[in-house]
Parts: sequence; C-alpha cells; structure tokens
Amino acid sequence: MASSMKCKFLSSEKCHPDYPNFSGASIELSEGSNMKCDNLDNVSPSKAVCTISDGKINGVYIIDSGAGYKTTPKIEIIGGGGDGAILKPIIVDGKLKEVKILNSGTGFHETPVLKIESPNLSNGCFLCCK
Repeated sequence: MASSMKCKFLSSEKCHPDYPNFSGASIELSEGSNMKCDNLDNVSPSKAVCTISDGKINGVYIIDSGAGYKTTPKIEIIGGGGDGAILKPIIVDGKLKEVKILNSGTGFHETPVLKIESPNLSNGCFLCCK
C-alpha cells in the first residue's frame, strides 16, 4: 500500500515543523496583491477603534494587537461619513504596536469602523509537505 504525502501551501519558505519539507513549488502574486495561505504559526488579527472630533479622526486605540504579522497590514476606514483619512499601522515583533494618523480626514459625523487586514495574507505561498 502506497503512502501519500500531505502538503499545505504556507506563507513562509521556511516550512513549519509539522510540514518540514519544502517541495520547491510556490505561487507568487505581484506586489500589492495578497492571498491567504494556510498558516500553522500563532496568528490572530488585530483590532482597533478610532475617535473623532470636529469631523476628523483624532485618535486610534488598539484593542487587540494580534499576532503573526510579517508584513504591514492595510487598514480600511469604513463608514462615518468622512473621507481623506490615512492611517499607518506600525508592526513590531509581529504585533500591531501603534496606528499613526497621517491624515485625519474631514467630514466624519459618526465613528468609522477600522478593518485591519489579517496577518496570514502574503504575496506568495510555498508548498510544504510531510
């Protein structure tokens, strides 16, 4: 009876101990594009909220710093009635450490929702087997 290999696409070329053999196969996307690979490491998404004053975002507070970020996530500002706000996430040791306000925007009359990209997105996946 032949045994079959079990393989997973992972976000790192350094394969996880559960799938230690890199097959040499990979999928790459152009810069700025992301895909989700199976990830066996400790990863969790971060969460943050913002406050507004005089129609502008005046503060960002991290509720959960998440874990496993290898690249800087994108932050989408949803709702609130305003526009033009630009937020820059700062990642330290795989966790969201801070969110800098590069542009506070205008016209916010309700607190917008901050949607932070999950940490297990990458622009390449590598096939690892056991």
